[in-house]
Amino acid sequence: SIGAADRGTLVHEVLELFIGGVIDRPGGAPAPTEAWTDAERDRLHAIADEVFDRFEREGKTGRALLWRLERQLVLADLDDFLDKDNAYRSAFGATPVRVELPFGYEPAEPLTLDVGDGRTLQFRGRADRVDTTTSGHHIVLDYKTGKGDSYKKLDTDPVLAGTTLQLGLYAEAARDQIGADDVEAYHWMISS
Repeated sequence: SIGAADRGTLVHEVLELFIGGVIDRPGGAPAPTEAWTDAERDRLHAIADEVFDRFEREGKTGRALLWRLERQLVLADLDDFLDKDNAYRSAFGATPVRVELPFGYEPAEPLTLDVGDGRTLQFRGRADRVDTTTSGHHIVLDYKTGKGDSYKKLDTDPVLAGTTLQLGLYAEAARDQIGADDVEAYHWMISS
């Protein structure tokens, strides 16, 4: 069967291509209260089919029978994502404005944090998605696939004793790269 890392890469790529295409099209992304249309859902499926086929050609999908099943499950997760995204965008007044926000990759400078005593740390990465809201603040979303059991502990320890700094770094990168003043960051569990 497709490995967990390859499945995650596949889902991220499909969402990056879909949301990025929506942001870049004339008129941009839908307003927060506008639901994804049937045509947009069809476009997501077409992108998914292209990525699915490429992963299959590259030998990343495992045995054919298991891949046919996994392909259906991923497509169901993507459909569910659109439904949940409708509710999320409406509730938060959010509109996607960036995908794969880079920091520390050309041409973007690394995220540099002052840790005191003249010391700094530099980070690089890519935030999956940045939205802006009708109230003017920004929301960074980090898509996750898989079980997500380890993320349940974030409610009591937001950085898991320093082992998961990702959301904080993504929020700082949004502040640094796009001038966002008020930023929230969330993991979004994509897989059912």
